[in-house]
Amino acid sequence: MIAPESTSPRHPRRRSAAAPSVLVLSIVGAVLTLLALASCGVPIDDDPRAIGRSTISSDTEELRQTPTTSDSPGARQVSVYFMRNESIASVSFPVDGLPTLAEVLAFTVGEPPDGYNTAIPSGTAILSAEVSDDVAAIDVTPDINNISGQAQKQAYAQLAFTAFSFADVDTIRFSVGGNPVDAPTDNGNRESVRPGDYDDLRPTE
Repeated sequence: MIAPESTSPRHPRRRSAAAPSVLVLSIVGAVLTLLALASCGVPIDDDPRAIGRSTISSDTEELRQTPTTSDSPGARQVSVYFMRNESIASVSFPVDGLPTLAEVLAFTVGEPPDGYNTAIPSGTAILSAEVSDDVAAIDVTPDINNISGQAQKQAYAQLAFTAFSFADVDTIRFSVGGNPVDAPTDNGNRESVRPGDYDDLRPTE
């Protein structure tokens, strides 16, 4: 005898609650992480970004670094020019060996000695300095553009007279960040600079 087919309703299987629970926990965890980052003051960007000057505190100043001098009795003396009483003045530094023009110019962007000051803005660096056929080609960073007018002319004069202290330099051409510039002088902006272009700032000894 064939048993009659059951007419009782089938109970549907219960869906597992594990999957939505995991999803909810993941969302809650992500929200808590974002809240924690915000409370710590960490900026959240949509895309990665490089850390540049604009992302560094404006209170941070670049320090001047003066090259190392020599304690040797036979050290060579190099002439470097700074400002004193609105004129440029020579200061001697003892160094070992035969320094290059770039190495001597590095003193001009360093800390001035006691009793002197500098018109060259902090952060300015010498990118290159080469001499060919009595012409010095000097390339500096764009920081030198942070000043203008008389101060900028004084800054270029410091660099120029320091270079003119080399016997094989009688003309200078400047570049800023690799781009040639006309340097400010007593005679206006000039592509090539000679000692007579800074008579108003003639060095005092």
